[in-house]
Amino acid sequence: FDIWQDPGQICYGWSVTTGTFGTHVVRESSVTHNGPYAVQFPVASGDTRLIKTDYLPVKPGQPYRYNAWVRGTDTGDELEIHVNNYKSDRSVSSDTTDTIDVAALGTANTWMQRSAVITTPADTHYIKIRAGLDGQSGTAYIDDLQMLEEFPSFKAYAPATTAVPADGAFHVIDFGSEIYDHGNNFASSKFTAPSNGLYHFECQLFMTTVSSLAFGEYGEMYFERTRAGSASTLGRTVQGADGTNVMTIRSSIALELLTGDEVDVFLKTVGKPVVLNNTITYTWFSGRQVS
Repeated sequence: FDIWQDPGQICYGWSVTTGTFGTHVVRESSVTHNGPYAVQFPVASGDTRLIKTDYLPVKPGQPYRYNAWVRGTDTGDELEIHVNNYKSDRSVSSDTTDTIDVAALGTANTWMQRSAVITTPADTHYIKIRAGLDGQSGTAYIDDLQMLEEFPSFKAYAPATTAVPADGAFHVIDFGSEIYDHGNNFASSKFTAPSNGLYHFECQLFMTTVSSLAFGEYGEMYFERTRAGSASTLGRTVQGADGTNVMTIRSSIALELLTGDEVDVFLKTVGKPVVLNNTITYTWFSGRQVS
């Protein structure tokens, strides 16, 4: 909103879709988060007011991070920020709307950040960002709204199969629950590279045994990269017995991947079977593209 030169009309690149400019939406210069101007939604109890950007070009299947700073004089006022999706011909996408944030302001007269990562649908080439309030009793503000490309990343936990036999064979670990998956590239416990680049992966496995591990008993973990049907073992890590009935193995690795390469995690134990702890605190697999 820092390019907002004319206080008599909405900022360039935006339109007022619900409400009236000058009554429900005005330019604000004294209460801003950063820069000369912000949007103010003045007191007008019960009235809905919404502003929306023009069409913004995006890449299909690309994750974007959306940030905005919001503020209000009434803690119960609910400020909404959404993304409307459109196809290449600017008709409505199959996934019509994604939500960045819908929440009460919570704290009066304090700037608060709202943020979310949203992956554009496969048929989406344009978006419009929509923001506003659905009824209010106080004055509210929005400033520093950003849309930035986000590198693909994920974090998963909770292996569906928690028991690993002590048969000396490697078993793929099934991470069945996602904390996040920016770009939707993690499925069936595998990350599939969406493009050529440098990626970084980390994994931690915490496990218990029925009795203390003795000398010569150990666990071994590695990352497996599959390229065009051919698998490679990478980042192999071994944790030996220490006389207790718990064992933690952790490894990380940076990999140059090509589009379509897959990465997953394998584990074997020698001496005693183990049971993997299935919480995000102890057992997880994460990765991200870094360039």
